[in-house]
Amino acid sequence: MTETATPSLHEIFNRHLQKAINLHYKVFTYMYRKGYYPAYDLTTLRMNDVKNAKKALDMPY
Repeated sequence: MTETATPSLHEIFNRHLQKAINLHYKVFTYMYRKGYYPAYDLTTLRMNDVKNAKKALDMPY
């Protein structure tokens, strides 16, 4: 972002970054409100991480 070749390229990159940030916010908000991502419940997040890690380790090569 800080070392783009032209001002117009800088503007394009900036627009894309802002769109990505806005999309991330929308996805997070949707998941949080639906209960799919308990962002502020660290115990549940940790338990889900452990469960997903075990699933990954059990996957065949």
